[in-house]
Amino acid sequence: MNTFSTFVNQFTLIEQVLLYLGAIALIIQLIYWVAVYLQAISKGKPITENFTEGISVVICARNEEENLKKFLPAILTQNYPNFEVIVVNDSSQDETEYELALLSQTYKNLYYTNIPYNDKFEHGKKLALTVGIKAAKNDIVLLTDADCETISPNWIQEMANRF
Repeated sequence: MNTFSTFVNQFTLIEQVLLYLGAIALIIQLIYWVAVYLQAISKGKPITENFTEGISVVICARNEEENLKKFLPAILTQNYPNFEVIVVNDSSQDETEYELALLSQTYKNLYYTNIPYNDKFEHGKKLALTVGIKAAKNDIVLLTDADCETISPNWIQEMANRF
């Protein structure tokens, strides 16, 4: 304590007042930000176990034949009772459409649509997302990409539990 008073006494009275006011302002800001972040964390939606409302998974794919072979079956065999997978083939130049046709024969919850290639009309991923979301039958939509691997066979359930 003696070193603090020695430190403070080297300043003029005005500088000491400003030092104390600055310290008080800093403490008030710290308390405020801690309270704000704690409140934001505590207001998270509670996890609802066994959520079973219908879910649509939308996947946009452009030239993703190999990734669809590799990752799509894991999404189509998720441990969730009520879901559909919609793949939007976004002007692919490879055999993506053929692969989707093969997979749709095996998996009845797989739906796909094609956006044909057109030299005069260039579009981005936004169009494919819009088409996929509009095709969704369910109100809850999960978005992923064809090159993404699901973290577990319960991925849809884990995502749904937050709704």
